[in-house]
Amino acid sequence: MSSLPFLRTPSWCRGLLLGVICLLISTAGATTLREPSFAELARGAEHIVRGEVKGVRSYWDQHDGRPVIRTEVVFVVSDSAAGAQVGETLRLRLLGGELDGKGMRVAGMPRFKRGEEMILFVRGNGQRVCPVMGWRYGQFRVEQADGGGSTRVLRADSSPVLRQDIAEAAAVGVTDARRTMAADQATALSATDFLNLVRRERAKEVAQ
Repeated sequence: MSSLPFLRTPSWCRGLLLGVICLLISTAGATTLREPSFAELARGAEHIVRGEVKGVRSYWDQHDGRPVIRTEVVFVVSDSAAGAQVGETLRLRLLGGELDGKGMRVAGMPRFKRGEEMILFVRGNGQRVCPVMGWRYGQFRVEQADGGGSTRVLRADSSPVLRQDIAEAAAVGVTDARRTMAADQATALSATDFLNLVRRERAKEVAQ
């Protein structure tokens, strides 16, 4: 028998309680969520990693004494600018998810699907309700730009990250310094270039 009394209540009651919990969490998230700057993400994260989502699993747990749904994301690292090394597996634990026909969604929480490739800025895994810094703002999807293996980095809303979006990015010239500045600024960043900019930002912090 489950150790959670919540699971022994009628299904309609569980749904009502989950709705109340979601509303409270969503309201709090909507009033406090702020998009961090690129420098804040680069300098504040414990792990800055590119990799693939290998698994997504939801399960019952408790949060502040209340039964809630959590989701565990299995993420295998293929490139790293900080923290976890290539080949390591991160098991990220987030509040919310879907289980037993019930859904608990937290406003601003990153969403994951098996097989997706992405870049994550991780901090406080296992200690915070969301281990991704800035919540959805610390999650960037990696999309194959063409059949030749080139990539581009997308935000959670699927908009591409351009060089002009990152301060001083146009002056870095991480791939092709021969391009004009105007064309360079309008170019969507590849995953490699994006992580190189992260490394440069972290190096500036060390040098200060």
